[in-house]
Amino acid sequence: MQMSDDAKQTEFDWASTVALLIHPMKVMILEALISVGQPLTTRDLQTILRGRYSMSHVSYHVDTLAKVGIVTQSDGSRDDRRRKRTHSISDQFFV
Repeated sequence: MQMSDDAKQTEFDWASTVALLIHPMKVMILEALISVGQPLTTRDLQTILRGRYSMSHVSYHVDTLAKVGIVTQSDGSRDDRRRKRTHSISDQFFV
């Protein structure tokens, strides 16, 4: 299918598009994990983010990052009620 001169588009702006698709909380979570340099629990991340976001909000975004393989999750120590899951950046994203 051929496009008319009026309908032709310039090169797609991926940088601007990706910036719109990435949720700012995911960026904050990644920055926190990188700057601390050790596995963190969801509670740790919420504290670093100064409690501005609910545990469920932080957990949702960490789980999303884990589903795409950017963050790894592992079971840490056990507290009174449940096991504390820790999160860290996947090794494959460090160059």
